[in-house]
Amino acid sequence: MNSELQLKDKRRLFPATRIRTKMTAEDQEILRAAQDARDDWIDASAGFEQVYDEMLVDYFTYKLKACESRYIYFVRLAKEKGISFYI
Repeated sequence: MNSELQLKDKRRLFPATRIRTKMTAEDQEILRAAQDARDDWIDASAGFEQVYDEMLVDYFTYKLKACESRYIYFVRLAKEKGISFYI
């Protein structure tokens, strides 16, 4: 009985959680784009940490911000489509 009560409480803890078994091609494309944007952001961060020239610092500063914005865009899009738990 006690374990049954605990299981029931856990179900209520995440009522909006749903798992899809099939994703559309568009959903897969959004997830792939989000992962690519995240990888670009990580690469830009690594590049920023290795430059010393003032012009390159400016370049990587803008690139970091652009990559971050692109990643945030795809995460929001994934949330709207209900697939953000795959990111």
